[in-house]
Amino acid sequence: MYTENGFSAFDYCTLVGMLVVSSGIGFYIAYKGNKSPEEFLMGNRILKTIPVSMSLLTSFTNSVNILGFTGEVYANGMQISTVAFGPPLAILFSSYFILPVIFPLKLTSINEYIELRFRSKRLRFVIFFLMIVNTLVNGGVILYAPTLALSAITKLNTLTCILILGTVCTLYSSFVSIKM
Repeated sequence: MYTENGFSAFDYCTLVGMLVVSSGIGFYIAYKGNKSPEEFLMGNRILKTIPVSMSLLTSFTNSVNILGFTGEVYANGMQISTVAFGPPLAILFSSYFILPVIFPLKLTSINEYIELRFRSKRLRFVIFFLMIVNTLVNGGVILYAPTLALSAITKLNTLTCILILGTVCTLYSSFVSIKM
């Protein structure tokens, strides 16, 4: 029943099923309804703390965290856990010093604040460009990590895994993000 690499027919069916379900959710949300940018980006400013916190948590949990941190702990020990001290301090700092300044302005993004504060569309564009470059590079690494794991346990080569996962993630993200 198992192939030489340890993946059975059931495992392949489960993998394909997960990819189909993820794509299906994306298409369903895309055709379910349309929301305004204010509704999508800010939740009409009526969301409570816990849903926003959970959304942020899931946004920052990715394959690099799951695969990379466990590999780092295995290879070098628990000193990577000191990374856990930064986020609570950042949350406290943001809560007491940054949010009281930005929240009353009813801005959608930090880029709007940069333009408002420094009166420079050029600086806003430079920061926007750097954020896009960071997102593209980070997205590439985040996509590459699970494709390495997937290609190691299946007969698919790395490029095929990148194309499959990239397509599903792009469809899901673009349709759900635009329409949600």
